[in-house]
Amino acid sequence: MNATQCKPTCSDKCGNVSIPYPFGIEEGCYLDESYYIHCNSTTGIPHLNISSIFTVMFGYWSHPLEVVEIKIDGNLIRINLPIAYRCYNEWGKLVSGSTTTINTSRFPFSSTQNWFTRIGCDLEANIRLHNPSVAMKCLLDCNYFHGSVRNGSCLGHGCCQASIPQGMTYAEIDIGLPENKTSMVGNLSRCGYAFIVEKDKYYFNTSELRNMRNNMSFPVALDWSVGDTKCEEAQKDKVTYMCQENSVCYEGETGVNGYRCKCSDGYTGNPYIQNGCQDVNECESSELNDCLQGYCKNTRGGYNCICPNDHQGNAKKGGECTPVEPQSKPRSVIEGIIEGVAGAVVVMIFVYCGAKRRIRLKGRKDFFKQNGGIMLQKTLFTCKDPFNKLKKS
Repeated sequence: MNATQCKPTCSDKCGNVSIPYPFGIEEGCYLDESYYIHCNSTTGIPHLNISSIFTVMFGYWSHPLEVVEIKIDGNLIRINLPIAYRCYNEWGKLVSGSTTTINTSRFPFSSTQNWFTRIGCDLEANIRLHNPSVAMKCLLDCNYFHGSVRNGSCLGHGCCQASIPQGMTYAEIDIGLPENKTSMVGNLSRCGYAFIVEKDKYYFNTSELRNMRNNMSFPVALDWSVGDTKCEEAQKDKVTYMCQENSVCYEGETGVNGYRCKCSDGYTGNPYIQNGCQDVNECESSELNDCLQGYCKNTRGGYNCICPNDHQGNAKKGGECTPVEPQSKPRSVIEGIIEGVAGAVVVMIFVYCGAKRRIRLKGRKDFFKQNGGIMLQKTLFTCKDPFNKLKKS
């Protein structure tokens, strides 16, 4: 489902790149200046405004980092970084080259998703990292004729790679001749290249020792978070706490300031905006539930596998729902009590009606006696029997 990713009335794209909150390209649409994305209206290319990249290439070139993708899930900013390189002639004289300096503001290079990569022969690549300060280098050799330089191998022969420490937000990358080396031997490669790249975005090919393009760029992953405290502390301030309803707080790598939010299980969307995490209807796709076809019932944040009416069994995949055989339904205790009370009420009604009838008949009899009813009865009887009357006379 397409859940809302930005605030209402805010633009959610720059060119082909989605810009989810807390990032934004318009005033009032981002959390603070760190999350402001400058959108070039002409090119449609977004840039991380508070960041910078400096490239020295027989001149000086500076601009904010180009943003390729911003991901809510995983809290990743993918940027493009150009390579640093240097080319020498056979006497060791620099012919062309560039160095690169990157400042990523509050968003550190991901230590789990990037490599510092160097390519070349008889050269030394360096990266100086700050916040905190770390220096790394790699001496490249190319024993090509003994098969040490191989496609896909970055173990120091033509290519080497190293992980980036946690929490790094500033890097200077360059490449040059090792100390006391004044000439280039052989023609395999007189250029060296150094760059940061996502781990699954680069595959070393030996042909690049000769013909790698100097103007290449590679995708790099930055970590991002919000706030300056961890979850427990952040949750104490309900005004500034960023994780909205149906979401949870979690913390990233050690060395990364702040905390992160994600939608709770069974929800999807943007946990940083109100009503941003929407229920996932797992029943709409068989890939999201493990129910038999047609036996899935969606619930908020989840689902249930339920057999249809008059069926029983296991409605999950691999199970079976079978018809329930008709049988006399055992009476419950409550039903028995209800029937007993109803019977007692009926008996009481009959008793009451019988007693009332007897009282009414007795009242009539007493009234008859008290008002000469017996004398009247005898008189009437005598009048009705003329034979007895003649006999007596």
